[in-house]
Amino acid sequence: MKFLCDTSVIVAATIEEHEHHQRSLRLMDTMPRKQRAFLASHSLSEAYATLTSAAYKLSPQTLEEDFLKRISSHFTFVALSHTDYLRAFKRVASGGFVSGIIYDALILECALKVKAEILYTWNSKHFLRFQEPGIKILSP
Repeated sequence: MKFLCDTSVIVAATIEEHEHHQRSLRLMDTMPRKQRAFLASHSLSEAYATLTSAAYKLSPQTLEEDFLKRISSHFTFVALSHTDYLRAFKRVASGGFVSGIIYDALILECALKVKAEILYTWNSKHFLRFQEPGIKILSP
């Protein structure tokens, strides 16, 4: 079974004090390696921004040395084409959605691109707005 994790899962797996740390870490540690586990490439940027923010204050060096190695060993990264971006934009615009929901639409587009059956997230309601058949939206 193929699945994609969104940024919220990898952030929670990284921060020991996070309320969802144990469940996110358990998911990452028990999932099949790379062949079936995917991550949107832009989730690395989102995670970097979140983890180095005032809320978590991880150093860029820590992220470079530990985080990237761990994430790279668990996931195959999914990059989007221009056409993929346009599809995500259309999905958001046609639904009348605004603001940061575009980032969730891009993650969903990555899941669709690899034909993932599950999208793991701690923000289920963001993804359920799109009502995309064929992908289960689950929390770890």
